[in-house]
Order: sequence, then C-alpha cells, then structure tokens
Amino acid sequence: MYKGMDVISALQFSRSDIEFLISVAEDLRRVVERGGSLDIAKGRVMFTAFFEPSTRTRLSFQFAMTRLGGVVVDLGPEE
Repeated sequence: MYKGMDVISALQFSRSDIEFLISVAEDLRRVVERGGSLDIAKGRVMFTAFFEPSTRTRLSFQFAMTRLGGVVVDLGPEE
C-alpha cells in the first residue's frame, strides 16, 4: 500500500491512513512480544552515519533494525 512512497510530511496522510499504520504497528508489537523478532528486514543492511554523538538515537535505530531481522553498518563520528 505504501511501498515506495516517500514520507515528506505527516499532512500527506489521511486519518484512515494513520489509523491503519497504528493498527499495523500494534500487530507487529504483539508478534515481537510473543516471539522476540521478525524477519521483515532479513537480508537487508541499514547504513547509519551519525556525525555527532547520539548514543540513544543510534542504538534505537540499531535495535529496531536488528529486531526486524536486518543488519546495521555504523559509521560513527570517530571513524
């Protein structure tokens, strides 16, 4: 439904779009709570480049990608 869609602004979504996305997020949360992880991003690599220290944000992104079954390559400010 949203594949390939660029998110420019929250205003581009209708109320029903947002309600649908929230229901999908709730379904995904229940799956993770029961099984621990998903494989939505299996075989995918996310490259992150944080040029200022941002431990919480960096770790949140890494944790989310790992939870979805993907791999993270991080280029930190010290690299």
